[in-house]
Amino acid sequence: MIILPVYTSVFARDYVDDETTSPKTVEDIIDPFELGLEPRKKLLPKLEQLFEDTPPFLRDAYLTPHLRGYSFSRNTDNESDPDTIALGGEIRFLSGQIMETFKLGASYYISHGIHENDGEDTLPLGSNASDINTLGQLYLDVEVKDALVRLYRQSFSLPYLNKQDNRMVPNTHEAYVVTRDNTNLDFILGHVSQIKTRNSEGFISMAEAAGANGKSNGLHMLGARYNLDDSFNIGAITYYTEDVSNIFYSEFNYTKIITDGITAKLSGQYTQQESVGDEHIGEFDTHHIGMQVQAGYKNAILTLAATNTGSDAAIRSPFGGRPGYLSLMLQDFDRANETGFLVGLSYDFSRWGLPGLSGYINYAEGDTAEDPVTGIDLPDLSEYDITIDIKPTAGVFNGLWLRLRHARADFDGGIYTKDNRVILNYEMPLKNF
Repeated sequence: MIILPVYTSVFARDYVDDETTSPKTVEDIIDPFELGLEPRKKLLPKLEQLFEDTPPFLRDAYLTPHLRGYSFSRNTDNESDPDTIALGGEIRFLSGQIMETFKLGASYYISHGIHENDGEDTLPLGSNASDINTLGQLYLDVEVKDALVRLYRQSFSLPYLNKQDNRMVPNTHEAYVVTRDNTNLDFILGHVSQIKTRNSEGFISMAEAAGANGKSNGLHMLGARYNLDDSFNIGAITYYTEDVSNIFYSEFNYTKIITDGITAKLSGQYTQQESVGDEHIGEFDTHHIGMQVQAGYKNAILTLAATNTGSDAAIRSPFGGRPGYLSLMLQDFDRANETGFLVGLSYDFSRWGLPGLSGYINYAEGDTAEDPVTGIDLPDLSEYDITIDIKPTAGVFNGLWLRLRHARADFDGGIYTKDNRVILNYEMPLKNF
């Protein structure tokens, strides 16, 4: 249901960072739940110059080819070091109004491998390193007063239910939802029947994606976000998959201007996950809690965060990326009984005459994790990530986004993983043709 809006980033929560660059100020930070409740925020070129004398369906339509190139390499302590280079992207369409009520949207995704070494393990390509060609989105929008009804194949940017767009092709879902946004009380409710994962062409049931092979159960969701004012908000959402699981997520965010140049933000989040009904993926009951403090000064933002996960089970996220403050490029720091800490720093270089250049670094550690079945202690873990973004906002390179990323995760005992990723995006505005 979310149509690729333009947002500023928050730290950690890597599925959010996949879509955004670093913010200039703390006030610019968009929180995970807010990100998922703005389905109509969209800036794309119209086709009115090509179809000036046609009905609104074409005259007011949006069409954007989004080209993507992706280089991925991984090094580990064993002999398997996969790498992949892929080209492709998305062709995105949203019509003008039909009968002053309806709109039609669609997205076709492509990923073509031009080099691969164990490419199926890196996820830009499909199984057996196959190319991906799929109609990932095809939906009907119906405007009902201040609410939006969206039907059939669509994408989300919600906690635990999102695009997770960190490879060539995003997750998309078959769903039927109602949302309201841009009010003091925003909400979303609906049913999600199937998911197409980021390395697949086909859709499977939500239950099967969660691990319940052969089951066709879908997911029911209900969420709301209350904005007390510009400085404070609170939100919660629940996802119920019959005979599989229930996932509950909540968060709050409070922003305070300390001086003219310094702003601080305090955020908290809580997740509860448990098996339900016939428990097709096993019995579990666990939670995850996090606190985060951010302080901004002259385009720099410092982040400190801490999280803790219940001892009964690790956190699961089969329908998209996790919203946890310590969810980084390689690890999520939400193993059973794990306590994690993070420090991060971002900077936007526009105040130095370099608009479009920004970057951030995160470092996290996790300890006290244990196997929930045997109780055996698991190795302590650390990870650092570095991301540099070049995204011009004007001139001939407007629409270009070059992202350079490096991450390394180390477990006690010498086990490590290193990733290097180069992602090039370009959105081609057809109004210039």
